[in-house]
Amino acid sequence: MPLTASRPLPCPAGPRTTLLGLALALASSLAACGESRPASAPTAPSPLEGMYQTSSFLQTMTNELDVVFMVDNSASMAPLQVKLASGLASFVDQLKGLPGGLPDLHLGVISSDMGAGPFSVPSCQRPGGDQGAFRGSFLIDGIDSLTGQRTPNFSGDLTDVFSHTVTLGQNGCGFESPFGSVQAALGTDAPAGNAGFLRPNAALLVVLFTNEDDCSMPAGSDLADPNNETYGALQSYRCTELGIVCDQGKPPHLAPDSPVTYTGCHSAEDPLLARVADFVTFLKGLKADPGKVFLTAIAPPATGNLTFQANTLGGVTTPNLAHVCPTVSADSAIRIKQAVDAFGDHGSYQDICGDDWSPALSGIGRLAASAMGPTCLPGPVMRAQDGTPTCRLVDKGPGTANAELASCGATNGVAPCWEIEADDSCAGGEKVVVRRAGDGGPPPGVQTSMACTICRPGATVPGCV
Repeated sequence: MPLTASRPLPCPAGPRTTLLGLALALASSLAACGESRPASAPTAPSPLEGMYQTSSFLQTMTNELDVVFMVDNSASMAPLQVKLASGLASFVDQLKGLPGGLPDLHLGVISSDMGAGPFSVPSCQRPGGDQGAFRGSFLIDGIDSLTGQRTPNFSGDLTDVFSHTVTLGQNGCGFESPFGSVQAALGTDAPAGNAGFLRPNAALLVVLFTNEDDCSMPAGSDLADPNNETYGALQSYRCTELGIVCDQGKPPHLAPDSPVTYTGCHSAEDPLLARVADFVTFLKGLKADPGKVFLTAIAPPATGNLTFQANTLGGVTTPNLAHVCPTVSADSAIRIKQAVDAFGDHGSYQDICGDDWSPALSGIGRLAASAMGPTCLPGPVMRAQDGTPTCRLVDKGPGTANAELASCGATNGVAPCWEIEADDSCAGGEKVVVRRAGDGGPPPGVQTSMACTICRPGATVPGCV
């Protein structure tokens, strides 16, 4: 049953020094003691260090979503891109099914081709590759902040146009660079055509679609140097040998006589390859609130175990990874899985094996939609003596004059209003739900800021029992 405020909290009668008085004073800072004051961005009550249970929690709910699909365009990927295109309706339908309909959307597609550093190798003829440039331009299906009307920059159905955009072909560099491409697309030196894609208040979803692991090379790396024979044959196995470490040590440099499996494999964080930790830090740093960033992947299974075997081509025998899918040519993506795992419940790793990726794309769509819907709280909300949750929500944007939203208890359920609901799927067991007229989303261009005081685990004082 929803837990809501029933009435404004009165001012405490004079100074109090008890815990109850402290809780009342804390709650009264939110209720403003009945005085009129401008409803600026909400400020969570300041925790009283060493006294009791509070911690600040501030988050902004949004109806803006920026989506980047990184699509591997190396050899053998064309058939997989066609399958990806056929399943994209499942992703878009999740966004269209939101209470307010399709969010204000920016959608860009980039390739995995960042070249081979300064070197020219058979599959990497273009120095620098695509440098994270969006294919053609990024798609905009936005909402005019004044009229509320959608203003797409394309003709036709979004799913059809998007599906056409992801079919990049398979002439890209064989040293696939998903991490490097995403950083080039969204970084400070992004291509001119990418300008305006990344919006400060929008949630960001990055999707990595590839059949191999990341082999992004930082400036100065000579991993792809065709004349460096100490790195072995000029093939993507170099990325595994130099970029992964396992319980048994580094992957074999020479071809084994028979298949051998290594366990506990993870990124070596070697300077010849971009560090997974640096990529994660980069993505989370794109937003003032890292909770707005989601990283997902459709990639080969990555259990931490790698099987190595001999591969003979043109009379030359080299070590190689055993494929991990029965019907799809795919090698375990240890580094990509490690990056996705760093995002916790804001990450999703989907298996590229199989013939239908609609369920995987639907799951990624649901994850993106979660950024638009009710907001999970990191713990139970502190409540005043009358049950009032210590939260403030403020609409900021065109025509709102920074309007503070009342609780649904205070408005007798008349929207717009907010309430706290129990939700076992949230880590803290509760979520904030904003009710809008007609069950729609926030008005065009409006962001909803939220500040709550969260009970510290194990607290047994008034308001946190």
